[in-house]
Amino acid sequence: MSMFRYAILQFGPSWKLVGERRRVGQFATLQEASQVGANLAREAVNAGHDVELLVQGPFGELTSQRFAARPPQLTDAHAG
Repeated sequence: MSMFRYAILQFGPSWKLVGERRRVGQFATLQEASQVGANLAREAVNAGHDVELLVQGPFGELTSQRFAARPPQLTDAHAG
């Protein structure tokens, strides 16, 4: 199982969402960046990855939110 890390950082009047290997996007507000970050975290968790989402605060500090991977769904392929 791997850990995905994303960070939401302020650059001047805008916010950027970045991952370890890519820039996801630039947003006008923290709320927009957070919404996209939450969607990415949800997708990664559903795919079996742990996620850490770092968000820059008003004084430059980073707060961390961690999301644990969901166990794989068992399907009843042999029922019948």
